[in-house]
Amino acid sequence: IGLSRKVSERLSIGIMLSKAKYDYGSATETVVLDTDEQGNPIAVGERQIFVRDDALFYDIGFVFDTFLKGIKFGGVLKDYSLVKEQDLFAEGYYLAKSYKFGMSTNLMELLNLYGVMNNHKTTVYTAMQYSDVYDFRMHYGIEYGYKTFTVIRMGYKANNENEGFTLGLGIGAVIGNVHSNINYAYLVNEVQSRDDLHQFSMSISF
Repeated sequence: IGLSRKVSERLSIGIMLSKAKYDYGSATETVVLDTDEQGNPIAVGERQIFVRDDALFYDIGFVFDTFLKGIKFGGVLKDYSLVKEQDLFAEGYYLAKSYKFGMSTNLMELLNLYGVMNNHKTTVYTAMQYSDVYDFRMHYGIEYGYKTFTVIRMGYKANNENEGFTLGLGIGAVIGNVHSNINYAYLVNEVQSRDDLHQFSMSISF
């Protein structure tokens, strides 16, 4: 669930709430069954534990429009939770928050092509993402849109051991002051033992 609001002509802010559920499978743990009078273990055994949990997370972000050749800046704090990490998952298993900052520009406006191609919009995008559990990652993308009805996206995530190329398609409709969009994204998984990802989303703005 997400909510965004334009607080000025240049600045927009937003927040998204999500529930994450993680299942890391099972593991074997050694436990002490009995001790002697000095507290030394005299009998040990094993038990199977399951590492899984769920919690609420939220993303907070902003977009700043420079009004200069379609250039915009944005930033987001992702996967943040008020619950302490050690209370969410077993030791060593948690969803780490990350910080992302990027910029985008509309090529049609940057190259002064608006008089020729008023119905077309091509946005290029780059962003840098950092987390406590991995090094800096770079994201690159390009998006082509025809009016407000159809959007085609393509991107690449560098220095990411799990994801690489991405493709996407968006379809929008406008009824009065209400704008609705349905989006699909295909993410190529770089890990051969895992399937590629398919994501669907829907948004409504008014």
